Amino acid sequence: MKRTRNDRTPDWLARRAELSPGKVALVDATTGAEVTYREWNRRANRVTNAIAGLGLQKGDRVAVLATNCLEYLDVLFACQKGGYILQALNWRLTPHELKGLVEDAAPRLFVYGPDLAEKAQAVLEAVPVEH
Repeated sequence: MKRTRNDRTPDWLARRAELSPGKVALVDATTGAEVTYREWNRRANRVTNAIAGLGLQKGDRVAVLATNCLEYLDVLFACQKGGYILQALNWRLTPHELKGLVEDAAPRLFVYGPDLAEKAQAVLEAVPVEH
């Protein structure tokens, strides 16, 4: 089985992309778009490389404030591939509640969906995050 960069955790997505590259892995319920395991693995690898390009290291936290979407899954698997710790934030929480969670976890990267930009900005004004 393929291994991640840390060579301890199996890279499930890369292995699935090897075994059944053309098989549909995900279907976007809103648009009907289909993503194969090969494409999903490529997407996750691009996100992993983008995160690494920001200077994050294994063990660094990545906070995510988003609703259910394919991009969320890309970030989830990118964190697994790069050894980053995913901090899943509940989009239903108030900015005040989110501030405490972000402050406690001290993520180096804060990712948010465009529909939650206003809420994310309110959190980031109170709790600075590097990226």
